[in-house]
Amino acid sequence: MRQPRWKFTPAAALLVLAYFIYFPFGDEIRPVGRVTAIDGDTIKFDGRRVRLWGIDAPEKNQFCEKDGESHPAGLASGIHLASLIKSDQMYCRADRLDRYGREIAVCWQAGSIISLNAKMIQDGAAYPAPQYDWRSLPYVLIAALPSIQGKGLYRFDHCQSPAEFRRSTK
Repeated sequence: MRQPRWKFTPAAALLVLAYFIYFPFGDEIRPVGRVTAIDGDTIKFDGRRVRLWGIDAPEKNQFCEKDGESHPAGLASGIHLASLIKSDQMYCRADRLDRYGREIAVCWQAGSIISLNAKMIQDGAAYPAPQYDWRSLPYVLIAALPSIQGKGLYRFDHCQSPAEFRRSTK
């Protein structure tokens, strides 16, 4: 029996599905100036603040614990997002504005089918946030691998969800 040349894995199927689910968002936005990461789920460019859709990253001042020691999870998440950004090769598709006036968008590096949003989940640098939009449910499946591997945010013994942290600091 002849073996197929490539293997269509469940993870690949999810990534393709996620891409086509998110692609229909609104107009394409291409940054003209420098893109900077504000934190693990917000970027800024051309005077716009863009919230990455479907993910929730720890707040800048949020710490998580491992073996009794505190680690700056929020800072690490923001640094990770910054490392993924190549300003001159990026585009976003905005969905709507949030209550703070930020555009909610899915963003990609040119030539990549994996959005920055999905990459943050895949790397364990942010959590999926289906509680804000049911269309982000595929991100829960993408988060399964870093969770099983104990990668990124999933390596900590204790880490409040970003939403719980925000409520506790109000």
